[in-house]
Amino acid sequence: MAAMKSRSSSFSRNVATVPTPQIPGLKCGPNGTMFVSSGIPDLDKILGGGFPLGSLVMVMEDPEAPHHMLLLRNFMSQGLVHNQPLLYASPSKEPRAFLGTLPSPILSKEDKHRDNDIEQEKGLRIAWQYKKYFGEQQQNFGVHMGMLL
Repeated sequence: MAAMKSRSSSFSRNVATVPTPQIPGLKCGPNGTMFVSSGIPDLDKILGGGFPLGSLVMVMEDPEAPHHMLLLRNFMSQGLVHNQPLLYASPSKEPRAFLGTLPSPILSKEDKHRDNDIEQEKGLRIAWQYKKYFGEQQQNFGVHMGMLL
């Protein structure tokens, strides 16, 4: 009698059991391809997730519309946020001046709220027992402001 073969369904996915390591700044695509963000979310959508890792991307300079500089600044700032090594080569005499033109990261509402909580904690190290009264004052202030509006 023939040995029984295990049959795999044509609908089952061959997924690796070993998780892929998460490198800061990389996103995993649907077919396992790793993508690097361009720094511009809408451009990433057009490209299908960003630039494929290991690809060579050439951006042509247009003297009348300097969009290439926008892409370069956003791409480099994305790398800086994720602590990736960067190389900037330029014929300019002072290439470090370019770093001053990079956009700074924007904090989310949660990050801002967390920063405010940390600042309040620092201010209340000596008078820690008064912390419970700050919540009541803010609630009362909101009630009074509601009456004024």
